[in-house]
Amino acid sequence: TAFDLRDGKAHWRFPKGEVVLDVTPFAGGWTFEVVRASLDGAQELHVGSVQPTCRLYEGRMANACSDEQSFVCVRAYDAGASFYCHAGKVEAYVKAKSRPFAAARFGFAAGPRPSAIPALRAMTVAAGVPHSDKGGAWALGAPDNRRSYWMAWGVGAFTADDEIELCRRGGFKTLHFDRFFDTYGNYSLRKRDYPNGMEDLKAVLEKAHAADLFTDFHSLTACVSRKDPWVTPECRDGLMATASYTLARPLAANTNDDTVVVNEKPVAGHEIVDSGFGNANFLKIGTEIVQYTGMSERAPWTFTGVKRGACKTTVKAHGAGAKVDYLRNSFGCFQVDADSELAKESWAIQGRLFGAGFDSVYLDGADCIHVDPRKCDKFVRGIYSAALANGKAPQFEDSLWTAAAWWFHSRIGANDHVHWDSKRSLDRRFARTISYGRRSSPVSGYGLPCPRFSG
Repeated sequence: TAFDLRDGKAHWRFPKGEVVLDVTPFAGGWTFEVVRASLDGAQELHVGSVQPTCRLYEGRMANACSDEQSFVCVRAYDAGASFYCHAGKVEAYVKAKSRPFAAARFGFAAGPRPSAIPALRAMTVAAGVPHSDKGGAWALGAPDNRRSYWMAWGVGAFTADDEIELCRRGGFKTLHFDRFFDTYGNYSLRKRDYPNGMEDLKAVLEKAHAADLFTDFHSLTACVSRKDPWVTPECRDGLMATASYTLARPLAANTNDDTVVVNEKPVAGHEIVDSGFGNANFLKIGTEIVQYTGMSERAPWTFTGVKRGACKTTVKAHGAGAKVDYLRNSFGCFQVDADSELAKESWAIQGRLFGAGFDSVYLDGADCIHVDPRKCDKFVRGIYSAALANGKAPQFEDSLWTAAAWWFHSRIGANDHVHWDSKRSLDRRFARTISYGRRSSPVSGYGLPCPRFSG
């Protein structure tokens, strides 16, 4: 391997190719951008792989190591990149299967511990990524991140006064809105709770703000309810598939045949029951969804016990060769594929809902699509960017705590289900969250909210 600096660029030559990086300084570090990468057969490109001696603390969200004197941080700027911070090693890298090496960008910062936060703020600006004064390098010093919250299901125009008063009496500082819409996906406001639609929601949020409360919107990220208009009666394209096949023989619309035969051997991991939390047993053929209860163990590859028109979709005829998607399922919902046009609609809808006047957003269910980290990163960033475009920069929290979302992540430790009451498991969770925050300090802000209770 050979290295040299020419024309302000760093050149690495390998036996099977070359990598050229453009290097740009920022206060406390440097940005590296891949100008050219001609590496035959390379699967991964690692930048800034270091093993610092300052590794008393490991911040896996910030992707940084530090001790009482010094810090080192390596971050990738683009969605779909990978991070590693463990056992004294910190690095960022790009996988060829996730994105091209060319134009990939990375940041490296190091120095005395007191300079960590200013350096990471400068890196954030240099990266040009969505961010706020309550997330990432700004999170630790943001007072609003320490607001406790009252989680309420189904807040509406007629119950808002009571919920606001309960929140105030409990000493909570944020009113958290959950299940105030019909379905995940379209997030249409419930007519009985908001007869005048967005006008009523905006009025409720104004009431909460007049009571000096923050308002928080609970999303399920990429989830789409099975009764959502995107699913029934005609299922839209753009739902995430665990695997895809093709029909080996046609399916008539009026048949009593309860089998679906495909040309390809099904992948491992198919389920034959719908447990709600597993990947379930739904196939999408055209705009129709079918549900199966059994599978053959050898060719011809056959799904058996098939129920046509599942999820109240319209039964239709399908020709041989038609695409058959094994739909990704979690929390009793299908998932939107981040690379689809449907994803753009999802981001826009959630962004507009936030723009009604919410202060923060909680992306629950982000783990449902983390089977593909690139798509998960893209989806989370898409929602945040849409919210940012429709209002002020959101206070942000999600269920994953990933390095990729650290740029705008405000706090961790949420207890996101109203049926969780006072019990020892919460005490252990809080202790773990506090410990996590201490290990991450000073390069990852955190706030420990109070338990969420039912309204």
